[in-house]
Amino acid sequence: MRKLENLVDKYMLKLGAQRVQLPTLGPRNMWEKSGRWSEMHSSLFKLRDRLSHDYCLQPTHEECITSFVTSLKLSYKSLPVFLYQITSKFRDEPRPKNGLIRGLISRSLHIRCFCRNC
Repeated sequence: MRKLENLVDKYMLKLGAQRVQLPTLGPRNMWEKSGRWSEMHSSLFKLRDRLSHDYCLQPTHEECITSFVTSLKLSYKSLPVFLYQITSKFRDEPRPKNGLIRGLISRSLHIRCFCRNC
């Protein structure tokens, strides 16, 4: 698996993409803001910390990466920005979706482009 990730890293570097490592745990408020805390309710692995804050094992990182890029306060002159991540995804899906069988944990590559006119 590591050899494959190294190959992806090499190719993505040529494209000008930057690898990021986003957190595995996502706070409830970030997921509620997008509306997906309740929308994905049954397929989220949820937990509560000792201070009674709710989190989930993130099945996807759209909420997290959007929040991260927004916090950078980038100028349009610095766009486009290409970010990618190779990570584990956590889902508790009751049945296959679109013909794909997905386990509870899977490795996944996600590439995001943040640009001015896309």
